[in-house]
Amino acid sequence: MRKFATGRGGEYRIVNVLGMTLIELMIVLAILAILAATVYPSYQQVIRKAHRSDAATGLYEISAAQERFHTEHGEYATDLIDLGWSSSSVDSPQGYFVLTLEAVDEPRAAFRARAVPRPGGDQARDLCQRIVLDESGPDLVASSDPVCWGM
Repeated sequence: MRKFATGRGGEYRIVNVLGMTLIELMIVLAILAILAATVYPSYQQVIRKAHRSDAATGLYEISAAQERFHTEHGEYATDLIDLGWSSSSVDSPQGYFVLTLEAVDEPRAAFRARAVPRPGGDQARDLCQRIVLDESGPDLVASSDPVCWGM
């Protein structure tokens, strides 16, 4: 910014003044607020999408345990306790989801593992409210949306 100052003998000279005015500062803050308001929701959605891998990791761990159980016993387990977990519902590795095992049929020739977001957590606002894996892989029909598996 430039400012004119008078010197000796009535002559004018240009003096450079460093800094910003309050109006300029308010304009910059308004622009930053608008950018933050538009970018933050997208950022949150990307974070939720990244956390879905936590559900997939937990479900694939259950699937591997089910296949070991099936090899040893000739049938799938109906409860996570049978597979060595401490309870019937467990947290995913990073704790964003709750994992459960559902019985599919009586001869125990199939299984369905399900991940649902932890109640009250940020992941509960994600569009994927149910991510399901069965004995043949990701269950796109039983899941909330095929997008939940990245497809």
